[in-house]
Amino acid sequence: MTDKKRIGFLSYWGWARGQSYLTLCYAKMLKDEYDVYIFKQGDNKIAPEFKAVDVNVTEYPKYVVDKEVFKSWVKENKLDAVIFKSIWLVSIGKTRRCGRLQRL
Repeated sequence: MTDKKRIGFLSYWGWARGQSYLTLCYAKMLKDEYDVYIFKQGDNKIAPEFKAVDVNVTEYPKYVVDKEVFKSWVKENKLDAVIFKSIWLVSIGKTRRCGRLQRL
C-alpha cells in the first residue's frame, strides 16, 4: 500500500471507443502520482494497450451500474475521488456521501 491518493474512474475500458481511450490517457497521466482504479462498464475483451497500464480494474457486465454495487466499490477501495463521464455528473453530490470522496 502506498501513501498516494486513490482516484477512481467509472468508464468503458479496454476497447475501441472514445471514452475508453480518454480514460486510458487519464490513467497513464495519473498512475505515477495516484493509485488508479477503473470500474469497467460492459462485458468486452481488453485490448493489449489497456493491459499494459498498471491500474486496478473492477469489471461490471452491464452499462447501468447498480447504486449499491458502486457505493461498495468506492468504500472498499477507499477512493479519494471518482471521475465520471458527463452523463454521471448529476450523481456526484450523492456519491460524495459514500465516505472519503473529496475534490482534487
